[in-house]
Amino acid sequence: MTENDHPLNSTNATEDIEPRLRRVERVIEALSREVHTRRLVVSDPGAHARIVAEALPSGAELRAELLRPSAVGSTSVVVFAMSDDSVEAISSSSGLGPFLGIQLWCDGNSVIELEAWMEADGRWHPQVRLPQAHHRSDQSPRPDPE
Repeated sequence: MTENDHPLNSTNATEDIEPRLRRVERVIEALSREVHTRRLVVSDPGAHARIVAEALPSGAELRAELLRPSAVGSTSVVVFAMSDDSVEAISSSSGLGPFLGIQLWCDGNSVIELEAWMEADGRWHPQVRLPQAHHRSDQSPRPDPE
């Protein structure tokens, strides 16, 4: 095989590469406008997931994580919308039909939840929950002032 016979040096190879390159350019251009996926994770420079957007079979969830390496559990804000009484979102099992909400999590504990669900009558019913405060075992109550 001579140098002129090599596939990359032939006229046909050049003709094959140019349409492929144009297709790659179109894909890159399309990605700059819109991305289609069921789960999107945005990571910080340390490769920690900071924003997670996920389409679930019965709804959607968006989570923004606060990076706390020494924390016991997740510290985040979660926004979710579910189309039925699925238990896929944030261990929230209302069993009430379609619902949506916002939850704040601190060190793995849900500290506030704002939710709304639709009942059979078609009306939306709001609910604010302040789960019982969770205290670390090394915290002692403050003494009463004298």
